[in-house]
Amino acid sequence: MDRRYYTPREVADLLRISPATVMKMIHDRRLFAVHVSERIYRIPIAAVARLQVGEEASYSPVVDEAGELSPVGERVAGSDRQPVPA
Repeated sequence: MDRRYYTPREVADLLRISPATVMKMIHDRRLFAVHVSERIYRIPIAAVARLQVGEEASYSPVVDEAGELSPVGERVAGSDRQPVPA
């Protein structure tokens, strides 16, 4: 199985910053993250790669299992939601 997401702790370790800084970046919308539950975030590997090369965060709406859009910033439950193609 291919890994597609990092935890905030893993991103902090990769970037050599604190987990609190990662969370601040997520809340400031400088780092895209999927809000899985009340206290759980997952950061796509591509978002970390963009950050490492200095690109800005990319916020795309996501589609749930029924094909309905969920606004960015809303809680995204389930692991099979995919970004909407541009």
